[in-house]
Amino acid sequence: MRKVNNLISDSIVRIEDMTIGDNDCYINTGFCKFDELTSGLQKGDLITIGSRPSIGKTSMALNLAKNISVHSDKPVLFFSLEAKINNIILKLISAETGLSLSKLRNGVLENYEWEILNTKTESLKKAPFYIDDSGEISIELIESRIENAVKNDNVKVVIVDYLQLITISGKNSMASNREQYVSIIVRKLKALAKNYDIPIVLFSQLSRTLETRGGSKRPILCDLRESGAIEDDSDLVCFLYRPEYYKIDEWDDDEHSPTQGQAELIVAKNRNGRLENIRLKFTESKGKFEDLEDFSNPFEFKSNMSKNEALNDSMEGSVSSEGDNDVPF
Repeated sequence: MRKVNNLISDSIVRIEDMTIGDNDCYINTGFCKFDELTSGLQKGDLITIGSRPSIGKTSMALNLAKNISVHSDKPVLFFSLEAKINNIILKLISAETGLSLSKLRNGVLENYEWEILNTKTESLKKAPFYIDDSGEISIELIESRIENAVKNDNVKVVIVDYLQLITISGKNSMASNREQYVSIIVRKLKALAKNYDIPIVLFSQLSRTLETRGGSKRPILCDLRESGAIEDDSDLVCFLYRPEYYKIDEWDDDEHSPTQGQAELIVAKNRNGRLENIRLKFTESKGKFEDLEDFSNPFEFKSNMSKNEALNDSMEGSVSSEGDNDVPF
């Protein structure tokens, strides 16, 4: 039991910290419009991000982890329940260096690209980024590893990719149906976020019924698989949507603007604020999501920059390299 006057004093201190920009009060994701809408990732929150396969779920998870650990210097624990560790590392390197995944997989790099690789991976090497690639793992083991990571490595954010691959052991394994099974997992993750005062970002696969629906294919809350507990217990529910994946080449806006190289991060539930569809840039060949403001025209990517220009731009964080047909996770 806690006295209200103490809680009010604590809240006033928190508001003061927010006013002066204390970066320990919230976690910036590196996506400006999302951070403006939500004030970043909030301590104690469970954030669920859903998508269909091949839209870029793992790429977004890694982009978030990279932005938080590399650029905000906050320790992140990343649970990879599906992707192999070497694929994870290659995606991280590609997103940070701007070199395409196909070049990194094949090892076919020009001299200037080797210099980019060696220079721009230094930030990744120094980042407080921890990966657990155990594959399918029980919620009980996740609980234990989060506890150890918070206590021993001062982890500030946990990212789990993805919900449907989490298992249950012991007495909880007797759940009578899949919805109850998922409910146990989601509520345990919400309790962990609250108990350790950290945001937990949970990625989830969406129902395939979305594929049979007409129109834009833009996800909605009922597309969450076993949606009851996920929607109820999450403080924030978002969806990833790429109309280009569905061969939709124009947005459904008044301008009918092209969808090429773009995605939407749909904020479908926000317990502490408004809802909004936020457009992002997505570079498929690098598995990279970033703010849309970083480019003005998707057709400008086919620039014929010289090697020296590319190297100079890369040192400023704006490398351009040829696309390929790598399919995002």
